[in-house]
Amino acid sequence: MFVKGELRLLWRFYLYRFIEHILGMAALLWTVYFAAKGFSYAEIGLGLAVLSAGTFLFEVPTGAVADIKGRRFSVSLGYAIVAVVSATAPFLSSLAALCALFLLWSVAMTLVSGADVAWVVDHLREHDREDLVGTFYARESSFMHAGVIIAGLTLTGLLMVFRDGPRFLAMDKVWFVQAAGMALVALIVITIPEHRERKIVTASSTFHFSKEGFRHVMGEKTLRPLFISSIFFSFSLATWSFAYQPFLVGAGLSIADLGWARSAASIGGIVAGLLAARLTKKENQFAVLGFLFILLMLIFVSVPLTGHVLQGFLFYLVISFIGYTIFPLEGALPHKFIPSEMRATIGSIKSMFESGGYILAPLIAGVLIDRSGTQPAILLAGAFLLPVIGIYFKLGRKRIRTS
Repeated sequence: MFVKGELRLLWRFYLYRFIEHILGMAALLWTVYFAAKGFSYAEIGLGLAVLSAGTFLFEVPTGAVADIKGRRFSVSLGYAIVAVVSATAPFLSSLAALCALFLLWSVAMTLVSGADVAWVVDHLREHDREDLVGTFYARESSFMHAGVIIAGLTLTGLLMVFRDGPRFLAMDKVWFVQAAGMALVALIVITIPEHRERKIVTASSTFHFSKEGFRHVMGEKTLRPLFISSIFFSFSLATWSFAYQPFLVGAGLSIADLGWARSAASIGGIVAGLLAARLTKKENQFAVLGFLFILLMLIFVSVPLTGHVLQGFLFYLVISFIGYTIFPLEGALPHKFIPSEMRATIGSIKSMFESGGYILAPLIAGVLIDRSGTQPAILLAGAFLLPVIGIYFKLGRKRIRTS
């Protein structure tokens, strides 16, 4: 199952991602959780927009810090902050507090994003095993989904055991479990070796790394359209991610059912990860992703056909499977065009591009769900895949002409 030398080099990276997804279970219900706490979907959308705006603001500086100070420092600090955020969430009672929490969460996310992948790629390069980069993306996806399977079943079990009390809801207690889990992940991360010389962080060096990263992205004829497409894909993805929990509850599932439903989707995610590993061998990755985006769009626009709980559940499973196939392919592809010394910074720039979609999507989706339900929001998610499809097929045709 594993490539020779893969586990020796990557087992600790797989381990912390596995544990992160087992114990990061609050994310499986967070939209309906905040709705149960009394926030409207428009208010929740505003909080998520603040999170994405924070990601936009902090992504490049924190990416440069990871390149200069070290990936291990950045990633471990990020998970420690998530632990604090999780322990604080049950005490929220105002929109201002919700927005402040999401802003702090954005700092944690940016400390991890880009740095975690750059750490792995440089680790493999140090051992002359860059051939394992595509394998890592696909295999990591399978480990993550295995963790979510356990998390979903555990979540359902905890919500059957936990009871609402005078101070904390049953769902509040899930956040405390997540806080302990993220603290454990931070401890695991600091045990992983890093093959990189640390440098002193200065404002000028941070600006230099960021400027050079932007220059490379704008000058690289493949990276530029890929990063533009990521804005539209992130809008589609963020809209679906915001809408799917109230969609399933509206279709007839209980909040506790969201746990096992996510576990079922993640079983498909493991299969999707194996499929993605095979698809990474295909020569024209742009065309492969273009066809997958077409399929995803067709499923999104079929949402009005869903009428009861079984149809809604199957709809959710199919979208999850296609998305889980796309993620490792779409994530690995830009790294073919990124130099090692800029890998974390440019990874953070990509996340910054994606923040544009993540800022707008929850604002629009929240209002749509409050006024008209989840179906119009999901149709909008499908519409925003059209430019993504166009960009990938255009790049695919260019590759055919140049090969």
